[in-house]
Amino acid sequence: MESVRITDGSEGVFKLYWEAGARVHHDKAEVFDPVEALGAVGLDTSHADAFNDESWDASSSKDVTNRVATAGRAGSSHPR
Repeated sequence: MESVRITDGSEGVFKLYWEAGARVHHDKAEVFDPVEALGAVGLDTSHADAFNDESWDASSSKDVTNRVATAGRAGSSHPR
């Protein structure tokens, strides 16, 4: 996802998440080819190379952590 985010921004990530979600939740595909998913939404299929490239893991993990923390702060009205 991070390689898509860098080149195609949030719009590209949204397209890919939507496609992946449809394959998993609608089509009930437990496994799918990332090249097919990228191509289906018009993204460069070379992003599939990042799928197994561990050098993307750290930035992806950091991004998820930041987004979850932001969502928790923004969406929390319940006192702790």
